[in-house]
Amino acid sequence: MMSPKGVTRFRLGIGYTNVVRLNSHVLSGTNKLAGYINLAAGREIMEFYQNRSSFDTRFFINTNDYQQTLVWQLRPLQLIGKSSHCLPDGGDRTAYNPLLRLLICGSWDAGISCVQVDTDELLWHRTDLLGIQNVQMSAASPDLLYVELEAPDYIPGSFGGVVVLDVRSGTELARYEKWHSFYTHPYLARHVAVADDNIILIDDEMAVVNQIGMNYFAILDVAFREQHIAVAEGRTGLRVFDDGGTELLHYREPGKQNISHCRFDLEQPRVHCLNKISADRGRLITVDYVNGEKCAEHLLDDCTEFCFLDDSPHYVNRTGQIFRAADGQVVQRLAF
Repeated sequence: MMSPKGVTRFRLGIGYTNVVRLNSHVLSGTNKLAGYINLAAGREIMEFYQNRSSFDTRFFINTNDYQQTLVWQLRPLQLIGKSSHCLPDGGDRTAYNPLLRLLICGSWDAGISCVQVDTDELLWHRTDLLGIQNVQMSAASPDLLYVELEAPDYIPGSFGGVVVLDVRSGTELARYEKWHSFYTHPYLARHVAVADDNIILIDDEMAVVNQIGMNYFAILDVAFREQHIAVAEGRTGLRVFDDGGTELLHYREPGKQNISHCRFDLEQPRVHCLNKISADRGRLITVDYVNGEKCAEHLLDDCTEFCFLDDSPHYVNRTGQIFRAADGQVVQRLAF
């Protein structure tokens, strides 16, 4: 396997991204439907997607007629770019590079495009990359784009794994077969993926540094905090590792559990996770990953559409209310 060389990497302390779509359809993948905002009369309902494929706190918004993709900044809320050439096929398949001001839009069966949002210039489009599941970028290597592909059954010989592209040109630099559920650290050259029923930890040279046996058939979410990694494993709980793969915490809720989302607290050694106890109800739990103790818990009467917003961390519900994850208190309401 090839490894991309000659790449200047640097560290920026910047956060995650969320994607907002209008009138969307439900998608496959780990970063699924995450919330709604009710718009003014006559407008469509927005759907949030948890998306960490970019490394700044931005919102992407599709118009309800799919004629343009609008790129919004969350704080302060303002339109920062738009494109008529780059129409995404779901939140997992969309990313924005704030350093280069490039918008990436992928599709399951129509390839992937890159647009310069200031001019709406289509820089490149590749139709040979099919079965796109998600796209990822990191401030550690802002000129690289990681594209996860699932080989479509109806296309014999199609590739399944991760392809690394030069984000400016779309040129392929490397590919890694059989990797899936790919996550990249937002500002360090670290990655997590799944291969052969193992969670694999990947370094800055795209070499596997450790393999960890999976407790569940899939990983549902991954969060990063400096040298720590949290993995949501559904009915088998939550695990936290250091970047070498040493397990620091394996947390299980008593009784029925389904840990579907996780996010680190940047101020304390804690991780917040959503335990879905039914289709529409859940508990937001805060766990100290040093001593393994539960620090806080509050019930969510409606978590059908749930999305962590940033590394504060906060989450949003379908009405556009923003809550503080630590105690469930409303701190803001999104308005358009």
